[in-house]
Amino acid sequence: MYDWSDLQNDMANAGTTQALAERLAIGDLKVIEPLWKQVLANKGAMAMMWEQFGDTDYGQYLLPTYLETDNSIESTKLLVGMHVRKPLLGQEGVGISIESGFGSIEQKESFGYGTEGFIIQEYIELPEAYGYHYVVGSWSIDGAAAGIIIRGDTSKITGRHCLIIPHIVSDHGLLME
Repeated sequence: MYDWSDLQNDMANAGTTQALAERLAIGDLKVIEPLWKQVLANKGAMAMMWEQFGDTDYGQYLLPTYLETDNSIESTKLLVGMHVRKPLLGQEGVGISIESGFGSIEQKESFGYGTEGFIIQEYIELPEAYGYHYVVGSWSIDGAAAGIIIRGDTSKITGRHCLIIPHIVSDHGLLME
């Protein structure tokens, strides 16, 4: 996988950003992932959603999340307790650590991510079965369930080489692939 932020950074470092933009404009370059996904891939969006919806009915579906630079009382309370620290950019567990107020309990290699900043998020123990920790990802389209993925890892931080159990949700119910 080659995410948008890596592509943009690599092109900027090589001085070829204009060439990338031109190739995208004429359709000479095919990219499967839509560019708008980069906005939601930035973990700062989680802090923004918590700020906007944490005190609403939607707050029950969100974890308290703050930019690491936030000096609020709520953020500080989270920082001195169990929390997860995530780089604003990155995917597949890269640069994530589980921390207490006394330091890191478990962490994944950063591969250079984190210079852009971090969020801190409430730590919730993932369910465990057969030696794996599981996390569920889901999405909707136009307000309707569209998909779900279950990822399992022997680490508490789900990473690149995890088990993946994908599903598709259709108008006819849940279809398993």
